[in-house]
Amino acid sequence: MKKKILIAAGALLLVLALCIALIPLVFKDNIQAAVRKQIAQYVAADVFFDTDNFSVSLLRDFPHLNARLDDFGVVNRAPFAGDTLLSVCSFRLSLDLWSVLFGDEMKIRSVQLIEPRIHALVNAEGQANWDIFLEQPADTLQEEEAAPLSLAIDEWRIENGYIVYDDRSLPVYVRLTGVNHTGSGNLQADVFDMITQTEIAATSVAYDGVEYISNKKVSAGITMGMDLAQSRYTFKDNILKINEFPLHFEGSIAMPDTNIVLDLKYNAPETGFKQLLSLVPGVYSSSFNDLKASGSVQFEGVVKGTYNAVQMPGFGLRLEVKDGHFQYPGMPAEVKNVQLNVELENPDGNLENTLLDLKRFHMDLGKNPIDMRANFRGLESIDMYVDAKARLNLADMATIFPMEGMQLKGTFSLDAKVEGTYNDRQMPVVNAQMSLADGYIKTAEVPKPLEKLNLAATLQSDGSLPGSTFHLRQFTMLFDGEPIEVSALIQDFDKVNFDVNAKGKADLEKLTRLYPLEGMQLAGKIDADLHAKGNMALIEQEKYDQLDFSGYARMTDFRYMTSDMPEVRIQQAAARISPREIIVEQMTGSAGKSDFRLVGTIANYMAYTFHDAVLRGKMHMESKHFDVNEWMTEEEAAETTGTAAAAGADTVDLAAIAIPKNLDFVFDAKIQEVVYDNLLLKDLVGKIIMREGKVVFENVSTHTLGGQLLLSGVYDTSDPYKPFFDFAMKVANIQIPEAYKSIVTVQRMAPLAAAMQGTCSSDLRLAGVLGSDLMPKFETLSGGGLIAIAQAALQDTPVLSKISSLTKMKDLAPMSLQDVIMKIKIDKGRVNYEPFVVKSGDRVITVSGSNGFDGSLDFTLAMDVPAGAAGQAVQGAVNQLTGTNALSGDRLLFDVEIEGTYDKPKIKVKPRGTAKEEVKEVAKEELQKQKEAIQQAVEEKKEEVEQQVKEEAEKVKEEVKEKVKEEADKAKDKLKDKVKDKLPIKFP
Repeated sequence: MKKKILIAAGALLLVLALCIALIPLVFKDNIQAAVRKQIAQYVAADVFFDTDNFSVSLLRDFPHLNARLDDFGVVNRAPFAGDTLLSVCSFRLSLDLWSVLFGDEMKIRSVQLIEPRIHALVNAEGQANWDIFLEQPADTLQEEEAAPLSLAIDEWRIENGYIVYDDRSLPVYVRLTGVNHTGSGNLQADVFDMITQTEIAATSVAYDGVEYISNKKVSAGITMGMDLAQSRYTFKDNILKINEFPLHFEGSIAMPDTNIVLDLKYNAPETGFKQLLSLVPGVYSSSFNDLKASGSVQFEGVVKGTYNAVQMPGFGLRLEVKDGHFQYPGMPAEVKNVQLNVELENPDGNLENTLLDLKRFHMDLGKNPIDMRANFRGLESIDMYVDAKARLNLADMATIFPMEGMQLKGTFSLDAKVEGTYNDRQMPVVNAQMSLADGYIKTAEVPKPLEKLNLAATLQSDGSLPGSTFHLRQFTMLFDGEPIEVSALIQDFDKVNFDVNAKGKADLEKLTRLYPLEGMQLAGKIDADLHAKGNMALIEQEKYDQLDFSGYARMTDFRYMTSDMPEVRIQQAAARISPREIIVEQMTGSAGKSDFRLVGTIANYMAYTFHDAVLRGKMHMESKHFDVNEWMTEEEAAETTGTAAAAGADTVDLAAIAIPKNLDFVFDAKIQEVVYDNLLLKDLVGKIIMREGKVVFENVSTHTLGGQLLLSGVYDTSDPYKPFFDFAMKVANIQIPEAYKSIVTVQRMAPLAAAMQGTCSSDLRLAGVLGSDLMPKFETLSGGGLIAIAQAALQDTPVLSKISSLTKMKDLAPMSLQDVIMKIKIDKGRVNYEPFVVKSGDRVITVSGSNGFDGSLDFTLAMDVPAGAAGQAVQGAVNQLTGTNALSGDRLLFDVEIEGTYDKPKIKVKPRGTAKEEVKEVAKEELQKQKEAIQQAVEEKKEEVEQQVKEEAEKVKEEVKEKVKEEADKAKDKLKDKVKDKLPIKFP
């Protein structure tokens, strides 16, 4: 009996174990199908997940059902096409099994997001990328309301998250790194407490490009009283810490409708000066705990009122520091006597009523005092008062602050008084002086110091714009033995009269060691002497010739390096500047593997800079080797070299790189070798014009694919989402196999070319729309012209094999093609061929029909075959297939209709007379004449273009020489006049 009981119990346990293991497998496909269905119905975004990464289990947390999905994401569609809204390493759910199977309320025990990356974006038009839910039909909504699904969540968790909120309509940017968050609450109830705990390793907040909070550590434990029925949320127990600075909130947030009603108070409880210092960039470091600090802090504020699209709440803030002091460990001097009293007040939410009142600020940096009082009221028109004084011995800073590897010397002083109103029509009364004497800066990264730094500047105003003056009397420095000098005088802030001089030499590599540039490296030496004198009124009236702009700039051994483009080097460059134009005397360098030599002029640059006018240029460019592939992204390169099938895949339209409409540049190019994708273009000459958002090619000639190419046409980006091209191309004697292998358009236009050996020439016009990968959208193509095959052979193809099998003509392949002229028309996704004649041995075949860019074939071959040579087997097969006697005299006359595709053709043999068009044989002399005409046109144009480029190059070079001589003569005359003015005896 006991044995039977044990056996029964064992069997029961086995069945239960099998159920636990199999139930998830039974429901897995149903859950996956339901998820995909819901995504398709409700989500207007691309949700990516692999079903192999989806699992359901009862074993992990029996008797609860656990679902897990690893490595999934959500990618936006237009207008945020390609942006990743969400990517998650692992998403985990723990559900009550009974509620999943039988309940009308799904009870979720816990939700976990492991390493989520969230990029929330709002564009300048106010569109949000998380607004991805599709609108549902009214009947669907009624059904859903009739049978609601309730959710009950006990706990949620985020581990090691990365969250970005980028609102370009405000503009506000928030980045949270290392987010760990837990939360719990009875979400089924209308009134409950929600308890959350959050740790953020680094928080950054920027507004309008200025970062106000940078990489601050944040921790928060908050209990919120949730009243869902009233949409009112009340702060209960809470403490928020930014680095070491604590904040406590009281009050509530209500959202009764589109308004947000705020009634909040906040303060910093039990806070000392050291906690406040933790907010200062650079202070909160690994040595912060050893920092000696004392002083009292009071910090409190309020936000009260309604926030909506047109209204702001009132707000206020007060910060007071008394007797602040801090000293870094191991440093002999201290910062002491810190006194600060500042208030920010806005009673009604009208920003024009905002008052910032700095009642007192004082600190002693060792023996160097700083004092300031200031207040500002308003934003558009600011009433202000400022009184600031400082005198610093920079060498003392090294005794106060840890500055390992850095040396400072010099005396800096500031004395500024400002009082009055500032707006676009008025200045306050200003009297400010700033100076630096005998400055010296040296860092560990650069062995040579910046030395002999001297600065003297004043800003003065009588309270009016015309009565305001800024004078930079002196700015000089010596860097690695090379001097730099700058002076400037700006008078009358209404007309803005300016007189600026800058002269010096600089080593970019050494300067960027002092001031590193993120994501790039610069090197090279610059020598410049520039002068600018005039006023903004002349610039606004576009009277540039009345301005005094002159000078030169030279560059040697320049290098620009960044991760997303090839290295750019300029061995030598020189330019002269006048009000009318910049004369590029020479520029020799390389970009990646590509070398270049440029000479020319850039005109209208001042109107372009100040009034967004058209920038005009005329350049002659020469190169031995230019590799276009280096300037394409990996994705673009993959798409360009992709197969015909891949080119037709459904993709989201992306905007092409638009040609700016305010550029008018003419390039005369002479390039010995151009590499584009897997095409090699040799001896490229011609004119390339960028104008009105278009690139125009004028008689661009090159050798490629064993022949010659002459190209004229336009690439138009007026609509960046539908860039248009229209090209006329003359081609002579190119190799057919190379053309098919290298050009996707040839693969789509002429699939039979895959089995051809030989050469061809053409005179074609082709127009259509380009995709974002710069590949044609084949369904938009139109055009046509002539294609001439001088001598070629068509190898065995599926088409020829099937015709041979049906008609018993065993020697169809290889088919000799000689002096074949084809007239084509491209329209509505098809290449249409007017009837043309192919002579292969004693056979005469007249071909007509079309093929589609989708690979479809629709041709008729009118066959004229000698009966004797064909033999009885062919005659019998043809007669049987046509159902008639195909013999006419000593010739077999019948038609072959070809449909299907290149790889899977469908062949029908029919009696003569069912051909779609009557055809006439074209005389051999006429074919030869057409072919020779194409060849001659290409040769003549090539010689003409080469001569034009040569003449244009010489013309540009002569223009540059003349302009350099003209500028030199002007400079010489100016110098002569200055010398004459200083001589005691005047000469006529």
